[in-house]
Amino acid sequence: MGFKWIDWNRDHIARHGVREEEAEEVILAKRSRHYVRRDGTVATRGWTRSGRRLVVIWREQDAVDIFADLESEIFVITAYEV
Repeated sequence: MGFKWIDWNRDHIARHGVREEEAEEVILAKRSRHYVRRDGTVATRGWTRSGRRLVVIWREQDAVDIFADLESEIFVITAYEV
């Protein structure tokens, strides 16, 4: 499973002062808490290694890969510090 970054979500989290690496770090951290929301997206709360507490909203989407048939990708919708 990988992350799908496009200009839209990169720019969106940057407006909140969050870098791609930080959002990925929080989603993948073992101590983070994940909550499925009513709309099917996931809210993840956690800490970066540098000590920032973030909420990252994301969804899983399927992507066709010519080498691996179908694989899931994480698409970050937004991220912000709390």
